[in-house]
Amino acid sequence: MNKKYISVAILLALLSQLFVACEKDYLDVNKDPNFPTEVPGYVIFPAAVMSTTGTLATRVGVTTGLWSQHLTQSNVANQFKEIDQFNLNFADYDGAWREFYSGALNDYLTIKKFAEADEDWSMYLMATVMEAYTYQYMVDLWDNVPYSEAGVEFHPVFDKGEDIYNGLLASIDLALSKEVSDFPANLAKYDMVFGGNIMLWKQFANTLKLKMYIRMYDAKELVAKPAIETLLTANNLLTSDAGIVSFEDADDQRNPLMEYNFYGLNTGNNLVASKTLLRYLQVNSDPRVSEFFATNDADLYAGLAQGNYTNTVVKNGELSLMKYVPTKPFFFISEAECYFLQAEAILRAGGNAKEMYDLGVVTALNQYEIATSNDFVAVGGAYEFPSAGSFDEKLEAIIQQKWVALYQGTNSTEAYIEHVRTGYPTESVLPFGDENGYVYGQFTYPVNGVSSGVYPKRLPSSKDENQNNQNADELVDAFQPVWWNK
Repeated sequence: MNKKYISVAILLALLSQLFVACEKDYLDVNKDPNFPTEVPGYVIFPAAVMSTTGTLATRVGVTTGLWSQHLTQSNVANQFKEIDQFNLNFADYDGAWREFYSGALNDYLTIKKFAEADEDWSMYLMATVMEAYTYQYMVDLWDNVPYSEAGVEFHPVFDKGEDIYNGLLASIDLALSKEVSDFPANLAKYDMVFGGNIMLWKQFANTLKLKMYIRMYDAKELVAKPAIETLLTANNLLTSDAGIVSFEDADDQRNPLMEYNFYGLNTGNNLVASKTLLRYLQVNSDPRVSEFFATNDADLYAGLAQGNYTNTVVKNGELSLMKYVPTKPFFFISEAECYFLQAEAILRAGGNAKEMYDLGVVTALNQYEIATSNDFVAVGGAYEFPSAGSFDEKLEAIIQQKWVALYQGTNSTEAYIEHVRTGYPTESVLPFGDENGYVYGQFTYPVNGVSSGVYPKRLPSSKDENQNNQNADELVDAFQPVWWNK
């Protein structure tokens, strides 16, 4: 996982993501895909993976970083204040929508077509898993989207989110049923995720299935519960990170979020520490505070209450900025997240989730080489598992720690969606404050919020798609639940 794969592909893909930052037009989802006849699937694969990565890490990632209260809009900048106050337009995510379809999903469809014709089932599995991963987020963020006719029909119909989930799970099972083998050594560099190790791709596939079944548990328990128990019994899940670790500190090869927010927007002052996360780390003496945020001019840590960008008391240089690390990985599913998924799965199956919970917390801390990681889950430790607590108390502990582990630059989108699904971290009825009974780590409604105390549950529909696709669903705002949100 420490090798650096095909940096030229990263450079080209990241350049495309800078266009995403400017919301420039891409190929329309409604256009028929142009299948090349001489380009092998493994050559296309890196660009497809980076399209998924870049889109989740940039416009979508900033939005969910704010909504998961990892970060907030600085009071000395204005770039993301509408997002932070939940003041959204239907055109705001047209660029992300187009890139998902004309970039990542179009490429995965092309790769699968060629791989099936050549009976290259290893490439077929890899493309299927990344396609399912990308579609899963589209459903979680938009609910009904084109799926069955996407890339096939000029005006694709919108499939129901539940039907897409079922289709994705079936597609993964089909890919896993094929005879697969590791990539030849000379082609391994094209696999930026696992270097051609198909065993890890199978584990990624199974872990993605576990995540999807957990996501749909409240809506479809009779389907999800036995599937989860089967995956736990088989125990062929990730024990390492799945993601991109090959970013370099060079132009157009850095972590996409840094390219987007620091270089693309030509400023590093847009995003600062949200007090929601910052103070939670501080009161628990969590050393990750220094990994997540930079100190201010006084060499101290200071954040803003969520959405308090109109604050005129705090001056420039007095806040902790998001800490930019050009080589920071982007994890599709991190090792720690996999353990938290298993902890919840075990809890729902009636078992003892402590071992997997502890492993998740320690692994998340060890990512930053924190020597005292085991102390946090020991008896009396800040993050001790509530073994004697109720189901809800145990679930809250699992999701709370997952929220911290998924901090921006890893996958704030997952943290945000998990909050929507579970309600954890809890939404406080109190404003942030050290003296008013507020509980550290609970979400607070943005100071300048515009939706009367209601938090977003999704991204607003794509206006561009609605206007150009005669089969598009009606526009839906950000406050309507997606199919699994019961």
